[in-house]
Amino acid sequence: MSTVQNLVEFLEKKNLPLEMNYLSRAQKFTLLIATYLNDDVKDFEIALKSIIYNTVVPDEILIIVDGPIYDEMDRMLIRFVNKLPHVIRVIRQEKNKGRGLTAAYGVVNAKNDLIARMDADDIAIPQRFEKQLPLFQKNSELDVIGGQVSEFNDELELTTRRIVPTIYEEIIKFSKMRSPLNQPTVMFKKLSVLRVGNYSNLTVMEDYDLWMKMIDNKMILQNIDEDLVYMRAPKDMYKRRGGLQYFKIYRQFRKALLTKKLISYKDYYHSIFGMSITSLIPTIFRKKIYSILLRKNN
Repeated sequence: MSTVQNLVEFLEKKNLPLEMNYLSRAQKFTLLIATYLNDDVKDFEIALKSIIYNTVVPDEILIIVDGPIYDEMDRMLIRFVNKLPHVIRVIRQEKNKGRGLTAAYGVVNAKNDLIARMDADDIAIPQRFEKQLPLFQKNSELDVIGGQVSEFNDELELTTRRIVPTIYEEIIKFSKMRSPLNQPTVMFKKLSVLRVGNYSNLTVMEDYDLWMKMIDNKMILQNIDEDLVYMRAPKDMYKRRGGLQYFKIYRQFRKALLTKKLISYKDYYHSIFGMSITSLIPTIFRKKIYSILLRKNN
């Protein structure tokens, strides 16, 4: 049985804690997470429980509901809020606004200066926040701290890892070609994100765009050389990362980085050439390229 399977089984059996017991482990930071119509209720419940049963927990879990959701998801959210009314705060957007605007809205509404992010179908390792919080206490100049992720499939088996650099200079170099942080793992200062204009209204690249704006403003980004999150990689993930429309979005984003002089012409043409191949080939070959060149096997 895999590590993910063990953790999921543990979380499925756990009832929600008494709020007073939860708050005894809480520190002042916000966990910002969003959900929308297509999210799976069971996956989201496990994601929330992986936060609630961390060794150190946020004193605010801010859930942004991006547009209409199904009744089953609504009932689950109400159940969690009723159990932890002073911890979980749900803000509903009447219409679906997309990832970028939803994340930006969450940042503005978070009550704490430190904000951690996670996606609705991922699972935090039990010591995630215990590993991240001390780094902000040790280095007051730090703006963002992320970490590594291990991906798992629909059978809850660990498959590959997305490795990002830990040294600042290597992060800057890495950012010229790929996003230098694993978004579901990040914790950042709210004021730092607001200072660069917050998340942008982008379809796919809103996280990468934010890190590049922070790099452009000489902010300090760091990664831990440990897994902080188990990231779900369903069968259709590689299909979503391809096609002509995906390539057009990617090309437009890279062109914006070039215009801002955040990447060179060499970086631009190199990345466009690579993405033109991976986006337009059949999904089965795209998956192999990602696994061999952009991931490491577990």
